[in-house]
Amino acid sequence: MKNREKSLSSIIWFVVVLAAWALLCNYANASTISCPPDITISCDSPTGPGYTGHAAIADPCGYEPEPAITYTDSYSDQCPVVITRKWQTTDASGAPISCQQKITLKDTEPPTFHALVKPDILWPPNNEMIQIMPVYSAFDNCDFYPEIRIADVTINEPNSIAPIDNTMEDVMVDIYGSLYLRAKRSESKNDRTYTITFEANDNCGNTSTQTTTVIVPSNQRMGVTNN
Repeated sequence: MKNREKSLSSIIWFVVVLAAWALLCNYANASTISCPPDITISCDSPTGPGYTGHAAIADPCGYEPEPAITYTDSYSDQCPVVITRKWQTTDASGAPISCQQKITLKDTEPPTFHALVKPDILWPPNNEMIQIMPVYSAFDNCDFYPEIRIADVTINEPNSIAPIDNTMEDVMVDIYGSLYLRAKRSESKNDRTYTITFEANDNCGNTSTQTTTVIVPSNQRMGVTNN
């Protein structure tokens, strides 16, 4: 009889201890989730967890199996772009737990581009304004559509330097951005050279430039016409 009572007491004691342990696990030592550290990477680098890190669960009670960890991303609309990655799962009691990781996409590379103009020789020097058609292509590692504009136009002849924002009659940019140059040169034996500077900008403010020329020759060259 005493042995049966002793065994029953042991069982009750074990159940009480087990219940207390479960209670402590659920409330005092709940599972936690830890995020990978914030990171700054190039804007053209992979951003998946395999490259930027995985979240992990710390479970002091060792529940099996561990719940699945998922994530969602939100993106800032400014440069540099910041991905806010929210990692989430549930603890041992089924309550949701989460943490956040920030992934900054840095863009430091300017666009690369090639520019030329047509026509690049103006003949005859008949004092007419000729429309100059730019032809260019651009590439940027992060901005699919870098902006290209005419930044400056200069003339090599004395007293003829002509930034595009002034009103010198030999250089004109209309309201649509079209460029016109005058088929004219001085009485010297030298060519007149218009130097056109193009500027490419990506959406993070990185800039590159390229120049090309249009010439009003000092004499007619084979096959040269303004068309």
